[in-house]
Amino acid sequence: MKVFAYCFGLVLMLAAASTSLRAQTAGELTCAEMVQGKVAWNQAGNKSWSPTNVKDLCKGTTSPDVTVACFRRQIAANNNWEQAIAFCKTDETPPKPRVFPETYTGIPTTRSKHFDEYTWLTAHNAFMNYDDARWTAPNQSYGIIKQLESGVRGLMLDVYNFESHWATCGVSFGSDCAKKGIYLCHVNCSALAGTTYALPRQNLKDVLDSIGYWLGQHKGSENLVTIFFEDYTTEGTLADVIRSSTASKYIFNPDSEGVRFHGWPTTSSMSANGTTLLLYTSKSQNQDKRLGLVYDADYNVENYWSIGDTGSNYECKSRWDSIPLNTKTPGFNRLFVMNHFRNTPVVLAAAFDNQANKLTERLGICKTAVGRLPNYLALDFIEVGSGKAFVDELNSHPRNEQGQ
Repeated sequence: MKVFAYCFGLVLMLAAASTSLRAQTAGELTCAEMVQGKVAWNQAGNKSWSPTNVKDLCKGTTSPDVTVACFRRQIAANNNWEQAIAFCKTDETPPKPRVFPETYTGIPTTRSKHFDEYTWLTAHNAFMNYDDARWTAPNQSYGIIKQLESGVRGLMLDVYNFESHWATCGVSFGSDCAKKGIYLCHVNCSALAGTTYALPRQNLKDVLDSIGYWLGQHKGSENLVTIFFEDYTTEGTLADVIRSSTASKYIFNPDSEGVRFHGWPTTSSMSANGTTLLLYTSKSQNQDKRLGLVYDADYNVENYWSIGDTGSNYECKSRWDSIPLNTKTPGFNRLFVMNHFRNTPVVLAAAFDNQANKLTERLGICKTAVGRLPNYLALDFIEVGSGKAFVDELNSHPRNEQGQ
């Protein structure tokens, strides 16, 4: 009897071991590798997981990328790790097919969609940040390249002609001897260090070279980048700087591609052609149709930028009186830039304004005014609140030809 009991117990142990081994599929192992030490399981950014929790999240997954992206999205939406795991476990809730990568992580799209069928996370005053220069009242925490790494695909840059005077260079003991060129400034390039410009001076050529290098390292239709130039430069100088940069070879030219007559191409075709950079200038005389630097009011509609000092003005009116938000142009969809930020950038205010419920409220008002979803969502401090998750949610639903 003892022998029988021993043998029976051994059989149970072997069966349990076999079940455990069978549970470790290739998908589960890949999922675990993607999670442990790499994915934060809470809002504090902790990445050291309990092995049990890793196994629980990855159990049964056949699409590790989707499972991990689902978990990231749930944490970004302020759910705790238990809720996130419960929602994303593939043995309980099979992942829905997605129509766009989760925060641009490279998950393949389910079909070739056109550029105007997406929403792109956009950084307002992307150059005014803590990392790239010493701004006293920045609009962003991250440097421009880190913004791109964090899912931003639209960059708003203010550009001016500037050259340091010999006196400025001398008074600064050589720390402010900027050579002639185009620089990123706010209001002007000489009034007040840290407020209208920052040190070290941000030379546009250097910034474009960095963006060009990033584009070269990041292929795929999820890595299309748009730059909106608030342009105060003299005629022809902006185009010259762009041509001289490493970013120039990636420019998508909507004029030569006939966008205004045939509509926007698919993101996959843009990626395949290596034309993954769109450029807009706010100054019509500075457009260069051979280069692909186009006038923004010819291709876009944009709401007035401010939600006020208190963040309570959710009116959605056109930034350009001559171009109503619901303007229809035969042949193609104008892209809708939805601005959502205050007069003065403050991190805590942005964290409040960037909450999903606030973005949803503003979206409802703007969609009524425009008649469709935004193509760009422009925010201050893109890393706080739910901006990335909100963009992912908008991109998770198919849109009709009017972008609705």
